[in-house]
Amino acid sequence: MTKTQHVNYSKNANPEQKAEKDKKVQELCELIAKGMAEATTAQEQARQASGDYTNVEDLRETEKALSPYASMLAELEKKLSAFAPHTTEPAKSHAQKLRAVLVTTQSEIGKIRASIPKAVMAKAAKELEVRDRATLDLLIQETSEKASKAEEFV
Repeated sequence: MTKTQHVNYSKNANPEQKAEKDKKVQELCELIAKGMAEATTAQEQARQASGDYTNVEDLRETEKALSPYASMLAELEKKLSAFAPHTTEPAKSHAQKLRAVLVTTQSEIGKIRASIPKAVMAKAAKELEVRDRATLDLLIQETSEKASKAEEFV
């Protein structure tokens, strides 16, 4: 928003300009309320889908699902801040709530992103363990067969 637009929203603005600004802020507050509700629901679903934060595929899907909400909330915060110097108390309250939901959403995404490398390493270790166990089982079977044949010759 340019400086001239801020001048239009000043306290000295005519009643029509003030009413227009108030209407835009109210519409934005409604969008913010809707966005916060959607993001909060998405956060809850992300926590459930992430489970114990060990399944790589679930974590990646959850991150993909949650990331757009962080972007949307950041964009709404940016739009609301354009009105910041001249907003009403309800708009300020929405801004605080929006910030809290944004921080929580970003925090959940950060937790998911931090868990992905750990989950990848755990998955690789488990696959290696399964492969090693299969190799060991094969060696035990071969050794047992050779021992049985050796006993037969004795």
